[in-house]
Amino acid sequence: MKSLEKNNEIKNSNSIGVRKAMVKIATSILLLLITVTLQAQTTTTSTSKSSTTSSATHSDSDADNSSYSYSHSSNENNKNVSVSISNSEDSYSFKAKFPSENHQEIKAILTQEMSSKNHTTSKGKDTWNLDSNDDEVYKVSLSSTKLSMYLDKEIASSSLAEKMEALGISIRTVIVGEQNEARRDAERLQREADRLGRDAERMQREADRIQREAQRQAATTSNSYRDDALRIAEEARRLADEASGLNIEAAHKGSISSVVKQLLGDAKTTYKETTKNSFNWTWPNAQKELLVAFKKDNLIDTENAIVFVKDKTGMHVNGKHVSKSQTSKYHDILAKQDISSTNYFTFYKTNQHIVLVNDNANLNGFIDALVSKNVLASASKKIKLELNGSNAYLNGNEVSTETLSTLNTLLLQNKIIPAPGKIFEIMKPGNYKLGYALDKNSHLGTWQMRN
Repeated sequence: MKSLEKNNEIKNSNSIGVRKAMVKIATSILLLLITVTLQAQTTTTSTSKSSTTSSATHSDSDADNSSYSYSHSSNENNKNVSVSISNSEDSYSFKAKFPSENHQEIKAILTQEMSSKNHTTSKGKDTWNLDSNDDEVYKVSLSSTKLSMYLDKEIASSSLAEKMEALGISIRTVIVGEQNEARRDAERLQREADRLGRDAERMQREADRIQREAQRQAATTSNSYRDDALRIAEEARRLADEASGLNIEAAHKGSISSVVKQLLGDAKTTYKETTKNSFNWTWPNAQKELLVAFKKDNLIDTENAIVFVKDKTGMHVNGKHVSKSQTSKYHDILAKQDISSTNYFTFYKTNQHIVLVNDNANLNGFIDALVSKNVLASASKKIKLELNGSNAYLNGNEVSTETLSTLNTLLLQNKIIPAPGKIFEIMKPGNYKLGYALDKNSHLGTWQMRN
């Protein structure tokens, strides 16, 4: 960024004024395999010690950064941090409080970027000020623990406004830290993904409604309804694909969807720390060893707020893309528990709850294996399997330990990891779903629909 010199910083008289699904949706007309990857988590970790308490809040009013606020307070050395930004068509303002140890770095940035011609120092306070025809264009005031910046956009040039906004972002990162900035970005991505997912679901419901209406109409008019339903369903799929992409990006940055948060507060996902491997259920040992490794590698501070993403791009732990050597080590841990290197999933953990979302489950292979091993008599009948790992239920009846051992083996062979609360359903021939039921109409996981 070049120094903010006076040349070209003021608008000419003609320019003064104003500067201007995780979800994937299937239709009953198309054969779709939908893997919903509502991924990952923004974890706000609060570590409590006997002598230290802290709290933090972080918010944005909208996607174009017109408003931003962050505050953090801690009784450790009485540290209080806050940043407030307002950015409208008419003006830009920035106010911040920060620990004194940040002062020199902030001053260095301002000294480098602001014009020295407009710089004065008095009583330990630095000020950068620019006026035009007795009107204040901008004013920046810096003390050892406070900073304020103001710019009048009706007077300043657009280039100066852009430079001031960029300067604010740089200083904001110094004050709140890169980790909090990454968390903010992940939260923004997750909000957008959730919004797109809701739009996709709404459009799919409309497509279904039109299809039902078509069935009630005479054959001469139903083609029009079918075309409308197809068009809306295609748009729903497009939105769902976009939402899925944002969910994946947010997951890599350590974000969590509202759906997963809901599941992590549900009793059915409860997981006891004393749980051990049993009946070919190998996740307990895998989880225990992974958490020990994550902590040893300084990827986590606590075992009570975990998001682990394993996909084609590699592995991510709480928003950090792990190194190749770490990835190899974690692969070895999983391989010891018969979880293959191509078994992609996202693992969430908060306190006594876990959620495991499979990313590339082989549902057709799993169904064929269930029938060949006589776990199911047929793949054409409606069934519900509860896949808790330590036990399993078929249509509400607990299966034998022998069947449980067979079932857990077949699941891993088809890239499915059983966990408390996970279900598999055959709704009708060719229509399957795997994952977690939130309510009668909501599901997190994988769908395969033919009809």
